[in-house]
Amino acid sequence: AFGGFFKKSWRSNDILWGRLDGVNRLVDSLITPESLKHLPDFLARQIVRQPDELDVGYLQRQAAYLEALIVETLPAAVLAERTAILAKLLQFANLSPNTTLTEKDLAGLVLELQELLVRAEHRAIVRDELGTVLEDAIDEQLNWNQQKVRPKQRKEFDKTLKQLHYDPVSIPAAASGEQIRMLGQLNELIQSLVDPKLLAGVATLLQKNAQAESYRSPSFSNSQPTTPGKDAHKPSEQYLNHLLQTAFPNSLKYNDSDRQNLIEYPLTLPKTKSVDDLYIFLNRLLVASRVELSKSSSHSEVSKAFEGIIHQLKQMLDKLQPTYSPTVGYFDRTITPFVAGEMARGSIRQIQKRQQEEDYFRNEYRVGSEKLTDGVPSLILQNLAARTGLVLRDIVASKPTGDRIRPSLVYRFTNSLLELFYWSVRLRSPKNFQVGRAPVVRILLELLFPLGAVVLTVILVTQLTRFILIIVVSIMILALLYIIRSKLFR
Repeated sequence: AFGGFFKKSWRSNDILWGRLDGVNRLVDSLITPESLKHLPDFLARQIVRQPDELDVGYLQRQAAYLEALIVETLPAAVLAERTAILAKLLQFANLSPNTTLTEKDLAGLVLELQELLVRAEHRAIVRDELGTVLEDAIDEQLNWNQQKVRPKQRKEFDKTLKQLHYDPVSIPAAASGEQIRMLGQLNELIQSLVDPKLLAGVATLLQKNAQAESYRSPSFSNSQPTTPGKDAHKPSEQYLNHLLQTAFPNSLKYNDSDRQNLIEYPLTLPKTKSVDDLYIFLNRLLVASRVELSKSSSHSEVSKAFEGIIHQLKQMLDKLQPTYSPTVGYFDRTITPFVAGEMARGSIRQIQKRQQEEDYFRNEYRVGSEKLTDGVPSLILQNLAARTGLVLRDIVASKPTGDRIRPSLVYRFTNSLLELFYWSVRLRSPKNFQVGRAPVVRILLELLFPLGAVVLTVILVTQLTRFILIIVVSIMILALLYIIRSKLFR
């Protein structure tokens, strides 16, 4: 609930999701079976029917009015959505008084209209707010001099795969049905893609399964590859197309774009070995699996299989999150906002050029999904903690309690520790070392203030007993040794 206090991009993300959730509430409140019963009266007031006008002419003006209303209020709706919304509204506008619809049928029609309206407005909100969130994410990383990076080298990719683990979800032998059978094959494919020992055999696995399916499933022979022209991949691509259509009938069967993106990764991974591509592939599978889980009946074999797949996909995605790394060189604070804005606009232009805002938001957008421990650099958290401690110290040391507390040994000792911690954080800030000093000089500079703080602390606590003094000094020495070790052997 308080994550927005730590990151600017999290605050922007909260605003984005607040608008998305607000649309859901508004549509649920305004588009109801009761309100739609008044739609014919509303249209009659807006479109004055001429006394001698034929029914056909009135219906045409009615459709034209509703179409103009849809275009004006839902500018981000695609043609197919506008057509579907218009058809639903005309259906409600021209329901005959003698028409008998059960409450269940009426609720189903209303739900379909609500989903169409929400999807179109969500697209508009994402287009409106996505640039702001990306700009804030870039701005904070520039200000921190800490950028999220992933390993690019193939050796690092293999090392990353060793951190992942996928146990194929248990599917009972008695379970029947094409979907559950294909989920078993999907299990095998995911395991091969995240296991370094099995990765080289992915192409062979796809060819073997393609050959088996061509004999087993009649629908497979009619499945067309999605990218004609790649003869070497055609059987494997055709098999993946069939696999995804069968395993994800609700989310991918009629979604050519998402299905094509999922097909490309297993075909190209052994060559590219990209951690980013692996993350996007697993995240796309997670999104599709969640849709299937919401559509499948509870306690069924299919739902249990998707629950197991979702659980393991989430664990692997957590391990694939990029980590913060200090960057060399930084922009002056006066131009950082302009740099961040231009970089964000460039990213948005690239997404819009491919017309993939919705796909990016559903499958690649990560802002807000991070945890505090990995979403904010540790050095920034330490800086916040140090500043918070100093503020609390000033509050305690202010009147009327300050005159009694400041002379005490506890206050002086705590104050020394706070200042030691604060200067240690300041010295480890990347902006203090952008000029490329030698490592030894850098370590000495980092140790200068902690050593001074240790000396000051020893002086202030000389009134303590010898036993306590030995403990305090020992802790300080151990802390300094840890800093030296981390700087020399990282």
